[in-house]
Amino acid sequence: MTWVTYWLTCAVEIPISLLLLRRLGWLPRAGWGKALFVTWAVNLTQPVLSALHLQDWPSLLSAELIVALSEGLVLWWALRPRVPEAKASDALACAIIANTTSFLAGAAVLSFLR
Repeated sequence: MTWVTYWLTCAVEIPISLLLLRRLGWLPRAGWGKALFVTWAVNLTQPVLSALHLQDWPSLLSAELIVALSEGLVLWWALRPRVPEAKASDALACAIIANTTSFLAGAAVLSFLR
């Protein structure tokens, strides 16, 4: 199930992240290849989060917030050399939006499976 949730996460988060990066004006300067690779790479946190098997809402939401913050900072750090005007706050917002969307999509899918 971990890989199913991983690919669902990627299917939701990568397009959203790329759209947000384009809207921020980072995408042309960062390059499609670099942006695509970074948005994929930050999602490697998902199998780690799944492996924790968190059962209660406070722990799950806290872990999701830590993951979103980590992904946002990695996104900013990785793209900043090509986009010097990039702001960490914009990258954090991008990661929080993408993670929230995939979390809600995953919750919806799980509710249908139960």
